Amino acid sequence: MVSAVLLDHLPGSSAGLRLAYVFVAAIFFSILRYVVTVAQFRATKNGISKQHPPLIPHVVPVLGTVPLGLVLNPLNYVQTFTAFWQRQPVRVRSFFQDIYVVQGAGHLTSMLKQHSISSFPVHKYIMANIFLLPKAALDTHAKDNSGPSPKPHLESTVEHRNRLEFHLRNSFHEFLLGPGQASLLKRVCRTATSRISSLDVGQEWTHVPDLVRLFKHHLTAASVDALTGPMIMEQNPAFPEDLWSIEEYGIRFLLKIPIFDQKPYQSRERAIEAVYSWQTWARNNFTPESVDEDGNDPFWGCSFFRKRDVMFSDMDGFCSRAKASVELAVIWAAQINAVMSSFWIVLETFLNPEYLQLVREEVQPCVQAGPDGNPQIDSAKLARQPFLQAMLSESLRLHVHGFFARYPTRKDITVNGWDIPKDHICIASSTPAHMDPDFWCAGAASAHPVDEFWPWRFLKKDAVTGELQFSLEGTEGYLVPFGVGPHACPGRTYAKRLNLLTLALMVTLYDCDVLASNEQLKMNGKKFPAGALTPCDVVPVRMRRRQYSP
Repeated sequence: MVSAVLLDHLPGSSAGLRLAYVFVAAIFFSILRYVVTVAQFRATKNGISKQHPPLIPHVVPVLGTVPLGLVLNPLNYVQTFTAFWQRQPVRVRSFFQDIYVVQGAGHLTSMLKQHSISSFPVHKYIMANIFLLPKAALDTHAKDNSGPSPKPHLESTVEHRNRLEFHLRNSFHEFLLGPGQASLLKRVCRTATSRISSLDVGQEWTHVPDLVRLFKHHLTAASVDALTGPMIMEQNPAFPEDLWSIEEYGIRFLLKIPIFDQKPYQSRERAIEAVYSWQTWARNNFTPESVDEDGNDPFWGCSFFRKRDVMFSDMDGFCSRAKASVELAVIWAAQINAVMSSFWIVLETFLNPEYLQLVREEVQPCVQAGPDGNPQIDSAKLARQPFLQAMLSESLRLHVHGFFARYPTRKDITVNGWDIPKDHICIASSTPAHMDPDFWCAGAASAHPVDEFWPWRFLKKDAVTGELQFSLEGTEGYLVPFGVGPHACPGRTYAKRLNLLTLALMVTLYDCDVLASNEQLKMNGKKFPAGALTPCDVVPVRMRRRQYSP
């Protein structure tokens, strides 16, 4: 209003001149705002105030920082936006909201280890926009304020059967970290061995147009078989491709950005329908007598899904369609990191003859001839081999670039002296930690750039025996592919075991000559930032079957 009055009194004021004055004034106040926020940011950063995280400077007074780059290229956005490279928490103002970015090894671990933060509101957003969870189920989700612990929050009046966050967390931990883990690992060992041993590759060199596609189909199929039994893949041979279509368009689904090609929507609908049909078939055919000694059955696959079907049936709003959406999300999440991180560790091994030899030397004692002639892998023994563990850790460091999004839903939190108010989203990225040259290029690693694959970062020699020893000492907060603390990914053991199992099978059964250029092997930063990224192009290779002797 003041500006309008001043403009009315400008001598000789015309419409064009007024517009010019408004433009100049807007630029002036934007620059002034930027200068002020820079001064405030530096003052807080330099310790004049250590209570409230400083605000990252921005030019546009109303909108603040517009994170367009996060949509177009999430990886590049994280690598170039200053907020993610501060060593203390900062605030980013975007569309009238303050978002707290927490980086720095100590601050990151401090935030992730807090019990009072939750990813449950983010889960609701993902389920609604990516997996199309119906409204009635979303209402149950929104009403659940009871928390993830066995004892509900005092103010909560949610019935026990509708405690969605608690029941989801409990089912995942029982399946992936508790009694169900051994059975799942045994199942995936069997299905992955069967699928990888049966690749259409003979003893002569065979050209494979894209190793990524091979992994996305065959290893995904093996994982789906292990989780749900063979029904989904038998009835829907293209199910893996539909899952990976969801990954490709995930960030657009999440942000509701229109996609003019209908194929991504059709792929998602086919995937939901495939899970719906499988669940219907399992309900109609399951009998208690079909349960095996591990608690699984040929209809539901792992007992996890059978138990959850009963669990959701007791909740308000969870119709058959809602159950299909929820379990599709589980099946999808089980592939996105585990399959692509398996691809990367295999690729890095075949790219380097020295690493390949060392890997084969450690794999060989873990392999026996199975009764069907296929190799029988001792996956627990694999996980104890020092060089294999180093290969896995370096692959996860270099190729996993994920986001952590958490809400302090019940109270304000303090992260090493920095206050973050409740009901504000806190985000962090694994990228700055994984790519910190001050940490990863120190000492013996000084000659190896942070973007170089070098597994010796995690190895040392025993002073007495000279044997290799794997070590993660000092890496807390710098190596966080699965998060840390009470909200760490419950599927981390499954993903690691699948990585090493796949690597062992590939180096035992096949030779592989990578034909892709360095440009083709760059990571695609435009995809949904769920963890392990895909390459930006196809990865042609040639393969041949080896004569192995366990």
